[in-house]
Amino acid sequence: MIKDLNKALNLIAENDDMVPFLTSLKTLINGKTPVVLKKTGMSKEQLQDILENDTDLYFDDVIAILRALGYKMTVEPIS
Repeated sequence: MIKDLNKALNLIAENDDMVPFLTSLKTLINGKTPVVLKKTGMSKEQLQDILENDTDLYFDDVIAILRALGYKMTVEPIS
C-alpha cells in the first residue's frame, strides 16, 4: 500500500491530481478511523471532508494523518 501512496504523491506533483492520493489515504485509514481521530484531534466530519476532497487539504493535516497511522513523509531529489 505504501508504494501506492508514494506513487499517488508523485502524481500530485506531476498532474495536480489529488484523487489517487486521497484514495490511497482512505485505504490506509480504513478501520483505523478512531485511532486517527484521537491522535490528530480532528473531528469525524473534518477527516471525512478531507478524504472526500470537500475541503482544502493542508500539509499539516497530511502529516498528522500519516503520523497517526505510523508513517512519515520523506523528500528526495528528482533523479
